Amino acid sequence: MPVRIHTQSICAALVGAVALLGACSDTSVTRPADRSAETADPLFIAVRWTRTDLPFAPAAINAAGVIVGTNGTEAVRWRNGIIDTLPHLAGLAGPYSAADVTPNGLVLGSANGHVLYWFQDGVQPVDATSGSPYAGSLYPVAMNDSRTIVALSYAYPLAPTTVRWTYPGQWVDVGAGYGISGFDQTIVRSLNAAGQAAGYRYIYNHSTALPVRWGPSGGPVPLSAPIDANGEASGRGLSIDGGGNVFGFTASGPTLWSANGSRSVIYGLPAQPSQRSDAGRYVGAAYNNGVQQVFTSFNGALTWLAGPDATTLTPVDVNSCGAIVATRATSPTTGALWRRTGISVLNTCDTQPVLNPGLTLQ
Repeated sequence: MPVRIHTQSICAALVGAVALLGACSDTSVTRPADRSAETADPLFIAVRWTRTDLPFAPAAINAAGVIVGTNGTEAVRWRNGIIDTLPHLAGLAGPYSAADVTPNGLVLGSANGHVLYWFQDGVQPVDATSGSPYAGSLYPVAMNDSRTIVALSYAYPLAPTTVRWTYPGQWVDVGAGYGISGFDQTIVRSLNAAGQAAGYRYIYNHSTALPVRWGPSGGPVPLSAPIDANGEASGRGLSIDGGGNVFGFTASGPTLWSANGSRSVIYGLPAQPSQRSDAGRYVGAAYNNGVQQVFTSFNGALTWLAGPDATTLTPVDVNSCGAIVATRATSPTTGALWRRTGISVLNTCDTQPVLNPGLTLQ
């Protein structure tokens, strides 16, 4: 039976901008040096953030607000306050989990190392690893609407590598190899609609990682990184947006690599963010007055998002509209969703910001 989720408001609806800024005690605004607003944003005149507590562990959210994740040993999907348990594949035992959801609503998940995707309500998933030597050894990471999937393979048990599949083809190893040690790892973290991906290569002999980007085909291309305290170039790619820009971190801090390969450092954030949306919204977790909270920064405005209690929340995804999902350290794991709403007829979705031409380029 569907389960309906109660939505709790973080900040009461306000009539005017002055009342809003004075009343939202969980919101702090600063302006990082590397961002500049295109124009004054009228949506922030009467806007609030609302939190919905989720009784499952979310993994991803798409632009339509569909959330997927795991509830105990089941893959679940949340739409408009209703949770659906996704069907099992006949003959494939659980546990089941969901890892990603595409803009068109395809759900990526797994069961016992098999990569699955659900394409229609109430219909069994497709086993993308059926008949493949990788069956039973894969952990899915991301999927797009062209049915390209990137996953981590543990077929070679000493170190994971990245594999890619595009319907109706075969799984292909797109890692950078295991190196002379046999322990080097190639870890994919994100995939965009064009089939580009981002992640990093861990080099065992040097105990360091290098950020990488994949094109729609072929293996990873290293991205530039500064020297760290150990004298090694190092960094990690965490996500890639629709334009091919990779977000991650280096020894210099949160870093953005443009599609042409140049890189810039993102200043003014309270900690290393873990997510960046297609529209340029950053999300992470840090201590605020001694309490760990989720934070978000968009176009220069930093906002702290309150949780239901002191339980640690870890953001796992942010969609292009600015909605944020996080897991909550409970047993079993639960989660939270924050959305922006406003007393306005205008759309409250994020609009693409412009990078300040004064960004520090390395």
